[in-house]
Amino acid sequence: MYKVIIVDDESVIRESLANLVDWPSLGFEVAARFRDGQEAIDYITKAPVDVILTDIKMTFVSGLDVAKYVHENKLPIKVVLISGYKEFEFARQAISYNVVHYLLKPTRLSEINRIFKDIKLQLDKEDQEKRQYQELIPILQEQFLFDLVMGAIRDEKEIKRRIALLGMDISLGNRCCVISVKLSQFEQYLNSQWEYGKDNFYTAIRNILRGQQDNVNYFPIYDMQDNQSVIQVLAVSSVDTSEDLLRQGVERHFDAVKQSIEGLFGLKISIDIHRIYENIIEMVADNKSIMHAVDFKNTGNAQAMDVEAIDKFSEPYKLFMSYISAGNIEAVRNLFDGFMAEIGGMDVRTVRDFVVKLFAMLSNKLEEIGVNMYIASDRFNYDDILKSKNIEAMRRWGRAVLDDITAYMSRYREASDKKVIQQAKQFMMKNYYKDISLEDVADYVFLSPVYFSRFFKEQTSENFVDYLISIRMKKAMELLAKPQYKIYDVASMVGYKSAKYFSRLFKDYTGFTPSEYRHNFLEGSAKADE
Repeated sequence: MYKVIIVDDESVIRESLANLVDWPSLGFEVAARFRDGQEAIDYITKAPVDVILTDIKMTFVSGLDVAKYVHENKLPIKVVLISGYKEFEFARQAISYNVVHYLLKPTRLSEINRIFKDIKLQLDKEDQEKRQYQELIPILQEQFLFDLVMGAIRDEKEIKRRIALLGMDISLGNRCCVISVKLSQFEQYLNSQWEYGKDNFYTAIRNILRGQQDNVNYFPIYDMQDNQSVIQVLAVSSVDTSEDLLRQGVERHFDAVKQSIEGLFGLKISIDIHRIYENIIEMVADNKSIMHAVDFKNTGNAQAMDVEAIDKFSEPYKLFMSYISAGNIEAVRNLFDGFMAEIGGMDVRTVRDFVVKLFAMLSNKLEEIGVNMYIASDRFNYDDILKSKNIEAMRRWGRAVLDDITAYMSRYREASDKKVIQQAKQFMMKNYYKDISLEDVADYVFLSPVYFSRFFKEQTSENFVDYLISIRMKKAMELLAKPQYKIYDVASMVGYKSAKYFSRLFKDYTGFTPSEYRHNFLEGSAKADE
């Protein structure tokens, strides 16, 4: 039930509105009644209210004053005004305070019923959107951190706005660092011992890495390595501290993390603490993608890198595709500038190879969703980049082409989004029997896992894991109708190593154990044949 309060200085009208309207049938309950606007204002500062039904003119504080208070304090309360006056000035002020309805006395019950039915529909819709947003917040937080570390967001005001919007406990003025956490024998463990799927393992590891200790907040960021054994963790101090104290605190924290992971999974981890920054703004301004830095270090001498080493950058390339798909020009520009700054120390030929590789990959992936690069940007011409004699000219060319492509994708985003989701669903339908993860599907559609997680949820209203479970359970229901398959056979055929884990998921999905479902199905089929 939504809560409504009634405010009118005439007791007869106040009581009539409270008692003659069938509020429960409309989805409301009368939480309180007041004879003056000040009493209503005092009440809404202490108790939750969804709607205020108030007379417009009262002795001390008017209904318009109440509406003004709600509007100026940005309270999530809808205001309905009742008035015996038809003056335009009242209506004009009501509109300026976002009053949802303006009723004239005498008011018919049928009109009140109609209005509050409409309000309930609005509240239901807003409540659903709020729940969906709350479900998205962890994904949005992870994407924000990822964007931050990758240098896709650089404006300090925008960083502060996003931190406040997402309710994150991050201080921009305190020291921070990024830690690479490497799991040893990761793939062997997944293949031989872990029975609950890649995504559940990733979630378990990130939950261990996430948290706060010794005034330092730890935020795991998605794995960015091809072998999926390295996770980056952003550590941000919540107090003003020295570089040495932060490093010591991080080392103590990861000593405990090592013990937890080894005790739970029998896996060993190693950590590498990257440069400690004075604050987050310094980290963002460093023009060094942490993920790129890891790749360079693993490759060896950056100056000597050949074209084959470019393949190590497939993950950062996916970020370009993700931000282009989202129409985020600022993020695309920032990422490209950081990318060029990082490889700027190489010779012109090597930088040219990287840039050509980047745009060739983007062209191929855009072609898969029906976008022709030459149509999206009339400046896209490999001859221009091949003739470039200096790195700055390449940067200007790349920026201009990326601007064109991103703007083009913004105009045709709905069609391209549907195509990407279609590809993702087709991949899941073809591979549901394998131990596929969100990263596998994101890789197939050439998007960053962090971006794809949010994108999939927004487009389908389901998270990736639930959607995959739904595919598997529907297929399992088909297989259970065939007596020749044992329960453990069915579990394996729909992608689960553990029959026990499969049975639990199946019961959560259908309300029956696999055995109960099979018995009921076969019994029903036998009766139908009689």
